[in-house]
Amino acid sequence: MALIEATGDEIYVTYLEEGKELNKELIYTNLRTQLQSKPEFAWWGSPKDAKFGWKDWCKSENYGNYDFNNPIYWKLKEGSKIFQIDWKEMELDKSNTLLKYIKFRNWREEDLKDMPIEAKINILEHNVSDNDPIIDFVGMLNDEIVAVELLDSCIGHTFINNLEISFNSWDCESIVVVNSNCIVWKEGG
Repeated sequence: MALIEATGDEIYVTYLEEGKELNKELIYTNLRTQLQSKPEFAWWGSPKDAKFGWKDWCKSENYGNYDFNNPIYWKLKEGSKIFQIDWKEMELDKSNTLLKYIKFRNWREEDLKDMPIEAKINILEHNVSDNDPIIDFVGMLNDEIVAVELLDSCIGHTFINNLEISFNSWDCESIVVVNSNCIVWKEGG
């Protein structure tokens, strides 16, 4: 997990449903959602060079009716802050940025401060009603973080203190933009 800045070189790709056209003025983000690990309405994409991106997932699951012949290429403005989730195993500690933006059911960051790691593990193991974290997209937006990106090391799940954590509905390497004003549109790829 890291807080990084976009260099302006990373190219992302998004596909629309067949017959739909992109209206850039209508892109908005609704951060209220039923699924607490992803916003209900937002601009989604995958890195152009993803090992397993949105196009791959849709084809493997026979999902949707997307026009894969007309990709929409875009990037984020240089210097845009991205909350990037990229790990196979990590440990929680009181200075961890993860705890500021990702919560787990039935415990709070202040519950874990100054606790030894064994106590943190115990809290996680006995209080998580499911393995789906709650991502604080509003807090990120307030801290000028414009996007959340889940890399291939965490597709579907990862491990924190040996406890499996699922990122519900993040089924492929993908990025969600919480501030669409930071999108730079590209022609071609």
